[in-house]
Amino acid sequence: LLGMTCWILGYPDRAVREAESALSEANALAHPLSQALALERACSVFILNGSLDRAEAMADALASHADRHGLDVWRVLAACGRAVVLVARGRLDTGLRLMSEMIAAFPREEFQVRHTGWRTRWAEALGLAGRYGEALVVISKLMEEADARQQSWCQSDLLCVKGHIHQARGELGDIVSAEAAYRAAIARANEQQALSWELRSAIGLARLWRSRGRIGEARDLITPIYARFTEGFDTLDLAIAREFVSSPAS
Repeated sequence: LLGMTCWILGYPDRAVREAESALSEANALAHPLSQALALERACSVFILNGSLDRAEAMADALASHADRHGLDVWRVLAACGRAVVLVARGRLDTGLRLMSEMIAAFPREEFQVRHTGWRTRWAEALGLAGRYGEALVVISKLMEEADARQQSWCQSDLLCVKGHIHQARGELGDIVSAEAAYRAAIARANEQQALSWELRSAIGLARLWRSRGRIGEARDLITPIYARFTEGFDTLDLAIAREFVSSPAS
């Protein structure tokens, strides 16, 4: 879990090192459940960093490991990772179909934290597919569950995805709802010192503003958040942020 924590706090490179270290330690122990956990967490870290080839390799390794040791739950998690990679690569229909099947098979109570994370990615994929109503139902349910269980760790991510969905739908009132969701996501992440979630949410709001001609404001929003990073400049979110920082004011 340390790798995920490092990513959330704004240390993407350290997150990779910690994930790789955890996997090496699990392999040295030759403990099947520890290895499965390390593979799944490494897959998630690489997805967050936008390293799709490495994420796919971890998902494939987890699937093989789960087959070899009869770990059915971890086979489902491996498929979730594969599905997210497919969606990120533009194979939306295939990825969404696989993800929907795996979400239905997920042992929710035993793996509540992971279930929340993968369902969030499912809602995001539904939004990308134009299934906005379904996506908003899923994200609203997740937000209710997070509040009920006091799962503050996922609130910024959920709000950010809600913003994405409203922005993509673009109906009357959606732009206002999207901006409100992004602002709430940024504020929540800032409170938690969750720098990577703060940047991702700010990118969502900056894209919204840029689409409406507010280019200077978008740059001014991203610049101070980007400046707080000390590593990870080759990762996807930071590359996107850098484009905003270097853009002209108008």
